[in-house]
Amino acid sequence: MKIQSISLAVLLAAQYNSVWAADSIRGRGLQFQYQKNKNNKGKGKNNGGNKGGNKGGNKGGNKGGNKGGGDKGGDKDGGDGVDADSKTFIVSLKDTKGDPTEKCEAIAADFGGEVDKVFKTVMTGCSIKIPNGANAKMKGDLTSAMTADVDVAMFEEDEMMFISENEDYQDPQSWGLDRVNECQRVLDNSATRLDATGVRVFILDTGIYRQNNDFAGLIDTNSDCHYSSIPGENHFDDGNGHGTHVASTTCGKTYGVAKDCDLCAVKVLSNSGSGSSSGVIAGIEYVASKCPSGMKCVANMSLGGGFSQSLNDAVAAAVTAGVTMVVAAGNENSDACNKSPASAATAITVGSTTSSDVRSSFSNFGECLDIYAPGSGIKAAWTGGADATNTISGTSMASPHVAGLVAGILGASPTNLTPALVLEALEQTSTTPDAVMDNKSGVGLASTACVAGPTPPPTPPPPTPPPTPCPGAALKVEILTDNYGSETTWKLTNKCNNDVVRTGDGYASNTLYTDDFCVDDPAEFEFEIKDSYGDGICCSYGQGYYKLYKNTVDLVIEGGEFEDIEIKTFGSCDVNPPPPAPTPPVTPPPVSPTPPPVSPTTPPTPSPTASPTSPPTTMCKVVNVEVTDSRGDTHNLGPITLGEGTEVKSLDFNVVEEGFETCP
Repeated sequence: MKIQSISLAVLLAAQYNSVWAADSIRGRGLQFQYQKNKNNKGKGKNNGGNKGGNKGGNKGGNKGGNKGGGDKGGDKDGGDGVDADSKTFIVSLKDTKGDPTEKCEAIAADFGGEVDKVFKTVMTGCSIKIPNGANAKMKGDLTSAMTADVDVAMFEEDEMMFISENEDYQDPQSWGLDRVNECQRVLDNSATRLDATGVRVFILDTGIYRQNNDFAGLIDTNSDCHYSSIPGENHFDDGNGHGTHVASTTCGKTYGVAKDCDLCAVKVLSNSGSGSSSGVIAGIEYVASKCPSGMKCVANMSLGGGFSQSLNDAVAAAVTAGVTMVVAAGNENSDACNKSPASAATAITVGSTTSSDVRSSFSNFGECLDIYAPGSGIKAAWTGGADATNTISGTSMASPHVAGLVAGILGASPTNLTPALVLEALEQTSTTPDAVMDNKSGVGLASTACVAGPTPPPTPPPPTPPPTPCPGAALKVEILTDNYGSETTWKLTNKCNNDVVRTGDGYASNTLYTDDFCVDDPAEFEFEIKDSYGDGICCSYGQGYYKLYKNTVDLVIEGGEFEDIEIKTFGSCDVNPPPPAPTPPVTPPPVSPTPPPVSPTTPPTPSPTASPTSPPTTMCKVVNVEVTDSRGDTHNLGPITLGEGTEVKSLDFNVVEEGFETCP
């Protein structure tokens, strides 16, 4: 195979030449989480959100999923650091300031145990080894006892960790270096090695057999970057070969993706290929402490086990400290989000492919995967001799290909890069997802060759047409879930034809949901809402409610306080009669016009008119009155007509004459 050296500077755009800043990590309280989703920029991943979860609490115990176990069986009685006569628990303390040793010793004493390891860098806590039956609390509810401890933020039982190697591959052809320097699969028997001068590379594994010629001049035996968490086994004592193979693929002189690394052996798995979560966390803690600010660091972890929140938190803390963490996805042909450290949100999780660009049949997959790399039939250095090699398969072999690429990216950058920017650089030079057959993850294959120009802006989508108005009525169901959203279901039934119009389920907790849809109108409907636990959606475990609207008008159908079921009906099947047509105004019948008068030939003869009969005449008396004043002068007042039937009453005047005339 022809091997050439190349700088990765061309792969790094100006935006990557930024001063390193630690990624933030959220603090966590007491949790019992057994499945984990993963955050990854541009892939729609959830920032460490749960996929399963333990509801527990006061509602009847565990209502979520059970914790996954280790990937493989393993030796539990010796060099891997696990004692069959005791149980070890990883304890994270609430108080993150100061030395946790004293509090850990107090907690250990309370449970009749002893402190195994103390963690000060990637977490504030310890591992506590408790002999079986050493304390009365061990016979009771340990979970409740630990939870009640005011100093404990989170704890979990220590688990087994294993190498992520699969089966031996019979064809000894080494093709991984050839594939990662190509965009399209050609396999032209040439390889590109990346300059990683000044980059510190930690291999957390079974150790490194430094006497192999592939590491000549790469390992400083006097450096303090080497470490072993396995009692009685030195970091350069690789009795397994797995760690040696991984280190060789990362930056070996012959089989490495990168060259001139500062290579560090961190032994966290025994020669049998197994270890404990606490031992791995101790290794991560050591790595973070040996990567001072400004140093370019990458760590490879080709190992895994069941889900461990403590282990994932330790990985996240190392990333915050500036270490790019590259981890194997695991070899169970299942969801990597159920494994640790594969599910760690800020790690770069690597799946495996074959030389045909097909996902390896054993490789884990899913939303927690960040990238694929060659992992089937990879040849690299081995333990036991200066020229020893082996050809093996697994996501353990894929992960160091990416670790080598990361070392090259960091080496080519004039300034340190955050782990997030390193992943972005990897994605920009990887293949498109459709290059990997049976992908199951929607990510590409790691490469140094797929350098694309600026991505043109996407064509704007056509304008969204206005919504089609409902032919009947528009109904809206509004649901605010309580602390246990998955218990809530509902359905709407048209009682006129007994058709189920709409249903709702699969809700998250403490979340507002609205469902808008069209229904027949007129119609009678039955709204039925259920709570599987029998305590409604308000108000014992949250302030949930439901509410219905029709054509944006509140139907006043709402509630939340019920037990297992509540039913409300509304509407009617009767067809509403159309409004009456307006009454036209009454038109009077036509009147025949009056004919014009006809001029008579002769004037008409008037009808004879009878002479009116005179009414009887009433006669009134008329008198002529004179009066005499005090001088004796006489004045004539003239005639005066008296009223009918009246007479003159003489006072101080004289009636001269009298007569009669018609009464007025």
